[in-house]
Amino acid sequence: MRKQLLIFLFFACALVSCDKMDLLYSDDPNYPTVIKKLSPSVVTDLKTTFAQKNIYFISSINEYGFCGLGELNDTQDSPPLLNPLTQAEAIEMAKKFVSQNPSITGVKNTADLKITMEYSDTGYWDNATYWHGHSADQFIDTIEILNSQIMFQIKNRELRSCIGNWYPDVYIPNKFNVSRDKAKSSLIDKIVWHSTIAGVPYSATITNASLAASTTRLVIFPNTFNNQIELRVTWQINIPGPVYYIIYVDVMTGELISEQPTIIS
Repeated sequence: MRKQLLIFLFFACALVSCDKMDLLYSDDPNYPTVIKKLSPSVVTDLKTTFAQKNIYFISSINEYGFCGLGELNDTQDSPPLLNPLTQAEAIEMAKKFVSQNPSITGVKNTADLKITMEYSDTGYWDNATYWHGHSADQFIDTIEILNSQIMFQIKNRELRSCIGNWYPDVYIPNKFNVSRDKAKSSLIDKIVWHSTIAGVPYSATITNASLAASTTRLVIFPNTFNNQIELRVTWQINIPGPVYYIIYVDVMTGELISEQPTIIS
């Protein structure tokens, strides 16, 4: 009886994997680029040094040593009320901070940094003026690193917060194990799930037709996993209706790194 069960399980596994891509082993020792969490004591020292150096900042350093929310400090000194900066001055201030802090912003060359600033004036209780801005996502050659914007806030004439980072060293393999077509074909018959506005789940199945209508591009996906960030090079496969999903497939291992719906019910 046990032998029959083992045979059944073997064939069941074979059927499940039929027409699907087996996960591959990446024999490239440099892939993926990995950024590990720092020890709590190191992070505490970085936060202390940063707060002492940047007396007006309410943001801090995160667990990876980059600019981040950290522990927001609303008790920091408030910048004095002075004539507000121009847009050009605000952008230059953000760039200067980045150029002086490459280790915590991850930016090697500020010439690559494109910053947009938008002005807002609250002026309700302290007559403070603000600039809010962000950088564009980082690119390695033509490959975008997702979620790599750096957010800035300037209060009066002082930088108040910097949240986000680029990655100073990102490895891109010379040869990919998984082609665009192979990544797409691995998704055939995959079932994805949505939810109605009432919270009722419903499914959609990825077909040859939906994949034929999809768009695909290379992107780098920062994947947080086991207390580290893995910078995975992926095929971003954007599948239109009725599937409405974006799926990320690793170019070296064939792993499905992330998936998300593109419609909000």
